[in-house]
Amino acid sequence: MKENQVLESYVINKETMALLPAREIDYDTIVIEKHQKLFVKETPINIIETACKEAASTYEGRRIATTERTGIQKRVPIPINRFENIYAFPTHSPTNFECKWIFLSHIRSSEPHVKSTKQTSLTFHNNHEITLPVSPTTIERQIHRTAYCAVCFSPR
Repeated sequence: MKENQVLESYVINKETMALLPAREIDYDTIVIEKHQKLFVKETPINIIETACKEAASTYEGRRIATTERTGIQKRVPIPINRFENIYAFPTHSPTNFECKWIFLSHIRSSEPHVKSTKQTSLTFHNNHEITLPVSPTTIERQIHRTAYCAVCFSPR
């Protein structure tokens, strides 16, 4: 996986697999794409908000629409771009600094981390693996909720 320089901003696309918060002076987000890792001077939630605006909506508007259509109240999955099948879910409350955003279409599998039942090993289709500080049950629930969201919002 190739690593690049620090970017001022980032546009979510079909290659985006995860947005991870960073505690660094030079950047706020580590973006995991299929073939590279990027460092961005925007927070994960700001990147999500910008992507929603690019698709002629707002993060809050998409969150409310998802809640109304699916009944999901917390850690609401977001249809970033339903025409390109880009759906993401938060690992925590989006207001929590630790919140990571995972993009559904890239997930191959999730399983309990070998060292802790309170962590999950998430493997993407390209075999890149990340450890999430969230239980496997929570991640599986988020995957199922996001898949349901995708069905509810898929273009007819």
